[in-house]
Amino acid sequence: MKGFNTSTDYSKLWDFIHNGFRVPAWILYKKYEEPIFDIVEVKMPKYGDYPSIGVRGHGYETMDNNKEDFIENCKSLELLYVIPQAHA
Repeated sequence: MKGFNTSTDYSKLWDFIHNGFRVPAWILYKKYEEPIFDIVEVKMPKYGDYPSIGVRGHGYETMDNNKEDFIENCKSLELLYVIPQAHA
C-alpha cells in the first residue's frame, strides 16, 4: 500500500501481536467479481486463545493457536500489514 511501510513477514507479525501490538492490515477480499482490499486489525484478544484478524464483527481468523496455522491463514488471506513504527 502506497505511503505505508508494510510487510508479509507473518512470523514477525505473530511476534508483534504476542507482544501486545494491535496491527492494522489489509486482506484481499474476494467476495466480489473484482477482489478488493479490506482493512482489518490483527491482535491477540485480552481473553482469547487464538489470534484475531477482523473488523466490524467480521473475523477472518482460524481457531488454531499455533504459529504455523496463523502463517498459513495470513498467506491465504494475502494479508499485508503495517509494520509498527518502532520496528519499521
